[in-house]
This record gives sequence, structure tokens and C-alpha cells, in this order.
Amino acid sequence: MGISEKLGLSKGQRYVFFGGKGGVGKTTCAAATAVWLSEEEGKEVLVVSTDPAHSLSDIFDQNIGSEPTPIEGVEGLKAIEIDPEKAAEEYVEVMKRVYEMSKDKGMEDLFGGEDLLKEQEELLKSSPGIDEAAAFQKFMELMKDDSYDVIVFDTAPTGHTLRFLSVPETLERQVKTMIKVRRTLRQVSKMLKTLIPFADSDEDEEDEILENLEKMKKEIEEIRETLSDASLTAFRLVMTPEEMAIYEARRALRTLNHYEIPVDMVIVNKVMPKRADECEFCRTRRKMEEKRLKLVEKYFGDKEIHQIPMFAEEVRGLGKIRQVAEILYGEPA
Repeated sequence: MGISEKLGLSKGQRYVFFGGKGGVGKTTCAAATAVWLSEEEGKEVLVVSTDPAHSLSDIFDQNIGSEPTPIEGVEGLKAIEIDPEKAAEEYVEVMKRVYEMSKDKGMEDLFGGEDLLKEQEELLKSSPGIDEAAAFQKFMELMKDDSYDVIVFDTAPTGHTLRFLSVPETLERQVKTMIKVRRTLRQVSKMLKTLIPFADSDEDEEDEILENLEKMKKEIEEIRETLSDASLTAFRLVMTPEEMAIYEARRALRTLNHYEIPVDMVIVNKVMPKRADECEFCRTRRKMEEKRLKLVEKYFGDKEIHQIPMFAEEVRGLGKIRQVAEILYGEPA
């Protein structure tokens, strides 16, 4: 069964996330999946990096910018590297417009006035999680783009990714609060209009603000539903056969379960291959890894588990990427 069948691609756009500890090979697995889907299954694919390290450019051995860039030698595949600083700046500008709009509609005191507004802008720029919120904003934009059959996400290291996945819940809570405040102010405005007939009241504009907030709330709800729908979204945990990577993936799985995000595959990368002429180091390393692989089976046994052997050279360029793709998705020998 191909990836397309597993993801039900005939039904529409799908999202595949790769997450795990830094340095375990998330980019390798994301790139291999994207190349396989494009070349072997004829899909229009976008692979997106939310990792500040910009490893996609390195693995594809070409410059990839903040706009969809065609991958040389692979028809139907584009890549994009989200610039966290640029995305954060765009996100701050959006939030500033919301604050300014609210201030103009009589909510200035709620945010503490002009001076506090500027302080909040600076705070936003340096806030923990601002990169994740900005990346989520980009994700929302990509969900509206129906140019691709599949969007593959090469995520930042685990901590960043889990904060990214918590953004919808946080945003939904904030928007609900803003809607509640907006409705309260609207009621006060109507009361003033009744008591003071000549009082100024831009009801049409107020309705537009409320409509925009309701629209944003609906979009966030749709994204949460998409992320938790196994027929639309797949999250794949990548790790190496080492305790720290395995335990971090286990913690990530708990968080993913909390947000009801489906995990369909676990990939153990850089596994020491078995060889007849093993050196003492290789035997010792392999023995240690066999114990770690039992841990993987213990903690993730209900998932589809794949192993990728350690390569003699770094995985870089289409040749090596295709080798990894064949290991992951090709027919067993």
C-alpha cells in the first residue's frame, strides 16, 4: 500500500508532520517522503521547514527561500523555509493592527493606552513561543492554498514543535475573550445610544469587527479539527536508537495524544547495520542499540515502526534522499 492510499489522498489535501529531538534526521525523513510522493505517486507536494536551522537547503543542495521554490530534478515538488524572524515580524504587525483597531473602537483602556501598546509590541517580539505563533500563522495560510496534494512539515526540535501545536488552543481562548469583550462593549454602546440618541455609534463597523473575530475563531476550530483528523493529518516521530532521543519522543507522544493529533509512524534513524566483518566498536554499538530498539518496541509498539541504517556519508542530494525514501516506502526485498 502506497503513502497515498494510507493518507487517503483521493479525498483532498493532506498534511504530514515529522518531529523529534534535534539532530535525529527529521529533515531527511521529510525530504525523502516529499520526493517519494512526487516521483513515485505523482503528487503535487510542498515540503515546509519550520526549523530555524534551514536544513532543507542543505539536504537538497540548493537555495530555498521563504517562498515556494521548485526542487531541481523533482517534478511536482516545491520547498519553503519559514524565516522565524520575518514570520514573527509579520505576526507582530497583525497583532498591532488588532490592538489599534480595538483601541479605535473604544478599547484603549483595556490595553493600557498608547505607551503600554508599544511595550506590548516589544514584548511580543521577544515572547517565548512567538516563532511558533508566527509559524502557525503561515500554516493557516497554507491550509487555504489548494495547489498541493500533500504538505510535508519538517518541524523544529521537539520543544518548539509542541509549543507550535499548543498555539491553536491558546489562540482560540484569546479570540473567545476578545469576542466576549467586543459583545459587552457593543451592548454598552447600544445602551448609550438609547439613553443619548445623538451619541456616536458605528454599528456597521462594530459588526465587522465581531464578524472578523468570529471568522478567525471558526478558522482556528477548523485547524484544530484538521490536526486531530487521522484521515487528514499524520504525525511521524523520528528518533535515533539512543535513550535521550527515545524518551523525548515518548514525551512528545504524550503531548500529541493530549491534543488528539494522530501518530501513524515511528522512524528509528542511524541504526548500525549488521555486518559479517564487524569491528569491536560496531559489535558494542550494535549490542547497545538492540537494547534501545526493544525500548522503542515497548513504548511505540502499536505504531508502524521503520528503521533507517546509518549511512557511511551524510544524506545530502537527491541520490541519497531517494535511497532513504526506498528504505521507508519501497517494497521489502
